[in-house]
Amino acid sequence: MDATPTSLHTFLATHHRLPNLEDDPAPFSYRGWLLPYVVLAHDVIPETGNRWDYHLKFCEAETLPSDPIPRLTFEGAAHSATINIITKWIGIAERHGRSWDGFGDFVDWLAFGLGVSKEPSRLSPDIQTQLYREVGVHHLLQHPYDYLGEILATRKAKNWNPHAFFPTPPHVVEMMVRMTMDTSNQVELEQLRTRSCCDPCCGTGRMLLHASNYSLRLYGIDVDSLVCKIASINGALYAPWLSFPLPDRLFTKQKTPLPDKETLTPTNHFAIHQHQTYQAMTQTQFIFEPDEPVPA
Repeated sequence: MDATPTSLHTFLATHHRLPNLEDDPAPFSYRGWLLPYVVLAHDVIPETGNRWDYHLKFCEAETLPSDPIPRLTFEGAAHSATINIITKWIGIAERHGRSWDGFGDFVDWLAFGLGVSKEPSRLSPDIQTQLYREVGVHHLLQHPYDYLGEILATRKAKNWNPHAFFPTPPHVVEMMVRMTMDTSNQVELEQLRTRSCCDPCCGTGRMLLHASNYSLRLYGIDVDSLVCKIASINGALYAPWLSFPLPDRLFTKQKTPLPDKETLTPTNHFAIHQHQTYQAMTQTQFIFEPDEPVPA
């Protein structure tokens, strides 16, 4: 195995391209290998509002953008064709021989590919190769929605949904967020961008996704490690500052707007009880960390 590329960042800097299946190690060996495709897709898919470009400009300038947060309209119900496509992808993961946990295996694979988990996929190289060929993030981005949360609640509730996760319907979420955060006052709307927003029972992040139209400082807490992981995946797809939170120092330069009760800002972006094994990324500026590629 060629051990020269030590991280995706190093590979990009050396080869000026993304890794492909002809390379050794395989592209899915790198944490965050799928994220550049999401960033590029945001540039060409209008439904995304090109939020990744907005986020990266914020990271580079280290100051609050003058432009408002790009608004993203989430579907009121799951797009049926997209659900069918994701179900097909999960079916590929089920061929790993652990069909009872094919959904969890797919979530793990996607989380590592999007750089929101440090744990490599347990799927065999053959299965990962097939997923690499089949999975297209544009299907998820063209119709923004909490698809993995929907599948978890509807397909697996009777067999393994140990914390009885049932997401709030999108229309209710949108109504709650608007009642809490929406305003016709442009000054207050601009100030909302710097205010912390925490969902203490975040589930797969629906409330936070809708709140991403108003705030750049989003936090979530949940007892279930699986839904936390899905929430971080949703953030990487639709609201990058949710899963790759901006450093607090970028907001301290701003005047503290609308003073009220202190907001809850946990140490970790998605916090879970200590007995769980998964913990999402800590607050850090978006960057590809120099992780070693996973041996084949």
